[in-house]
Amino acid sequence: MNNESLDLGNESVSVVIVDDHDAIRFGFKAQCADFNFELLAEAATVDDALAKLGDRECQVAVLDLSLGDGSKVADNVSKFVARGIQVLIYSIGDKRIHINAALKAGAASIVTKSQSISDLARAVRLVSHGVYINNTQTAAAIDADLEFKRDAKLSPKEA
Repeated sequence: MNNESLDLGNESVSVVIVDDHDAIRFGFKAQCADFNFELLAEAATVDDALAKLGDRECQVAVLDLSLGDGSKVADNVSKFVARGIQVLIYSIGDKRIHINAALKAGAASIVTKSQSISDLARAVRLVSHGVYINNTQTAAAIDADLEFKRDAKLSPKEA
């Protein structure tokens, strides 16, 4: 499927951002109105974000791969997925083992912090529509994961 040809509309998307760097959270918050995102919560930890969300429904969590509280990325992703919230990893993306763990736990994709805010916003909108994004970062993580390849029973051509 060509993501460029999808009609994603411009309806509001409810989001939460979890990053242990204030500047990232504040920068994302400042851009939400421009992309018609409703920021329901922002926090430095997943537990704080979920507490701030309360029982409100949220479509997408923008989640840093490594948080300062020492939490594991798979646990963080799983907490959001258990609430029915799609997860988009937003990180420098240099720790392949953590990227693999996030994808295995149910993250829809990864966007690197070196990409533009427009790339991040497009990814949020895609994920809000249930699209799992196969980009360079996700493909590289899957390609490097021998266990995934074995369990997926790929043909020699696919592997």
